[in-house]
Amino acid sequence: MIRENGIFSLVIVAAIVCMSAVLHADEKPATVTYSIGIKGMTCERCVASVQKELTAIPGVVKVQVDDKAGHAWVTVEAPQQPRSTAKPRRISAELAAAVTRAGANHGDGFSPTVNYVLTVQGMTCEACSRHIQAVLAKVPGVAAASVSYEGGYAVITPSVKTGPNAKNLVSAVEQAGYKAVVHTGPDERHDRANRGSEGSR
Repeated sequence: MIRENGIFSLVIVAAIVCMSAVLHADEKPATVTYSIGIKGMTCERCVASVQKELTAIPGVVKVQVDDKAGHAWVTVEAPQQPRSTAKPRRISAELAAAVTRAGANHGDGFSPTVNYVLTVQGMTCEACSRHIQAVLAKVPGVAAASVSYEGGYAVITPSVKTGPNAKNLVSAVEQAGYKAVVHTGPDERHDRANRGSEGSR
């Protein structure tokens, strides 16, 4: 009887371990999406070259490249908290370098710009998005701004020389009467701090 109980217990433990493994296998890692403006793409070969280089970066799970819009959206697995002795990855720099490399390999010079992506809360109509877009366009260091009411986000292209202060972007949206959090951008230290504060709210 004791032996049977022992075997039964082992079967239960094995079943729990298997179920746990299946559940963990189904879990999808957290991701972040970067917006990259790309100048110099003129054809499908350009797109294929950029797509290949970006996809080869460790952690990249999805790449969408549009040569007509001169734009790429790159979804990357959220980086794990590095050890205190480890040097943190600068994913935005890796993405920009990959685009530059693609242009060099292809024979055309591509000029990449890592944009800021902000999630925006409180928009109720297209007029809201136009208002926020106008406000963001006036922030020093902003070359262009695009706001999606349906998507609930804003894409800000930094100027080549200076670029905006990420905190100023958030402040501008908040002063307009909405809430904003930096999702991704070239200033990744600030982005991580913003995502951390967002999760603690």
